[in-house]
Amino acid sequence: MAKRWTILFLGFAFLSIDEIAGIHESINSVIDDSWAIGGAVIVLLLAVYFLPFLKALPRATLIGFVIAGSIFVRGAVGMEIIGEPMESDSLLYNMTTMVEEGMEMFGIILFLKALLRYMDTTSLTMGLEKT
Repeated sequence: MAKRWTILFLGFAFLSIDEIAGIHESINSVIDDSWAIGGAVIVLLLAVYFLPFLKALPRATLIGFVIAGSIFVRGAVGMEIIGEPMESDSLLYNMTTMVEEGMEMFGIILFLKALLRYMDTTSLTMGLEKT
């Protein structure tokens, strides 16, 4: 599972860079269609790729990862699709953006919680003893 953990790490690193640099906003400025459509396809492909990885995890971790991922993706992709056709300086657009960012942050928090619980019960603690 090391390869999948590495890909997961690289994916989160890319998402962090994108959040700061606004890569997806730049993509949106040069294409006619929303980046979110392509993003949804990528998410679907990654979900299929990570299915064996998820099935190998303990049930509680699997459920935690799926819930966290669902919330994050619904915020990042779903709310982007909803908010995209709106005027960018409108109250509704700004509220949609707030919900989008909140869902992304909440999804990440839930993922970290599930990951830390998983690490607490496996050898991922790298030999560190519990205190």
